[in-house]
Amino acid sequence: MLDRVHLQNFIGAIQGTEKLNQTIINGHKSTVIPQLGNIAQRVGRVLNLDSTNGHILHDKEAAKLWGREYQPGWNLKI
Repeated sequence: MLDRVHLQNFIGAIQGTEKLNQTIINGHKSTVIPQLGNIAQRVGRVLNLDSTNGHILHDKEAAKLWGREYQPGWNLKI
């Protein structure tokens, strides 16, 4: 239920009909922390992070879990 409220607010902000309930940076922080916690649990150890950019340091196995493999034709292009 709460996810739906956040999603509706996000879509409304994109459409220009409402303001975001939360800043983008706070939303980023609230999702990154659990994602890193899940990675740490999966590899069974503490993660060392670069405090300037949040990248996982000196742990190729954990860093690989941070990435994503896309199906052909759906690759992210920036």
